Amino acid sequence: MKAGETPASGFAFPGEEWRPAIYCRDLREIELTGYQVSNLGRVANSNRLVATHRNPQGLVMACFGRYPNGKQRQLPVGRVVKVTFGGPPPSPGLAVFYRDGDHTNLRPDNLGWGRHVRGVHPGGSHWFWEQYS
Repeated sequence: MKAGETPASGFAFPGEEWRPAIYCRDLREIELTGYQVSNLGRVANSNRLVATHRNPQGLVMACFGRYPNGKQRQLPVGRVVKVTFGGPPPSPGLAVFYRDGDHTNLRPDNLGWGRHVRGVHPGGSHWFWEQYS
């Protein structure tokens, strides 16, 4: 393998950047050993792409191996991309929000940290994202 080349480089699109996948739990970064994620939201393990699917809430999910108990480690790809390319959330309890509202647009510039809060106004109430980044 050449310097700067990753196992996923063999099927990269022009302009696509691959990095070792990192997840964050309780402000602790956890490297997802053997997995890579791209700035287009694609996931690879060794020299193959990992299949993704959408959960009932519409988030794109991928399997990043198994937990010690044998259960699949299904993680939201948007959060993995955000942590890998932008670092951990600035404070606990923040979720990834999609600036354009499209849960399949997993580019780092479309992902931000925020909190889903309920707003009250004269016509009733609604949910919105309180943005932190």
